[in-house]
Amino acid sequence: MYSFVNLAPGKYAVHASAPQLTQDEAIQITLAAGTQTLNLTLKVTSVSENVTVRESAPMLSTDSASNASAVVLQGSDLDALSDDSDDLAADLHALAGPSAGPNGGSIYVDGFSGGQLPPKESIREIRINQNPFSPEYDKLGYGKI
Repeated sequence: MYSFVNLAPGKYAVHASAPQLTQDEAIQITLAAGTQTLNLTLKVTSVSENVTVRESAPMLSTDSASNASAVVLQGSDLDALSDDSDDLAADLHALAGPSAGPNGGSIYVDGFSGGQLPPKESIREIRINQNPFSPEYDKLGYGKI
């Protein structure tokens, strides 16, 4: 609601606007002495949005190396783990979380199960839950280290 006081009588063009609202054209009004009421109607403006799709967008892949939920520890991340082999194995099982089956998580060394965990200084990287549905595992792959 707006009120204008002390306007001289005469012809006026009234145009109103607000964010995302518009008026088709200005309204011509002849103002006489006294109080006058003018009702204005505003319309919602059309909103346009542009989306650009590029060919270089990352592609989806079923390759086990592109698993987004994999945790990869290497370099300084390995330094934060324990130097003791038993404590290192416990740390890795804790990072891997719960696994399928009653025996807990599985540690694979160079892709083979049942191996000894090598000394920490000879480890280049550790991958946890790289691909839970990979065919080389005999059970669901959660808890795989």
